Amino acid sequence: MESKTEALQRVEQFLKQEKSRRMFERYQTIRLYLLGHDYSQIATSIGRSEYTVKNIFAPTGSMDWMVCR
Repeated sequence: MESKTEALQRVEQFLKQEKSRRMFERYQTIRLYLLGHDYSQIATSIGRSEYTVKNIFAPTGSMDWMVCR
C-alpha cells in the first residue's frame, strides 16, 4: 500500500490530466481527504452534500479502486 504522500502525488497527476468534470471532482475530493479535511469540509468546498462525498469512498471506505487506473 502506498503512503499518503505518494497517493497525494498520484491524485495530483490525475487532476492535471483529467478532462471529465465528474472525475476531476472525484480526484479533488480524494486530494482534500488526503490533505486531512473531513467530509463536511470537503462537501462545502466542492459544493456537494456530505452524503455524496462519503459515497466516493463507498463501499470499502478506501481508495483501492485507484489501483486500476
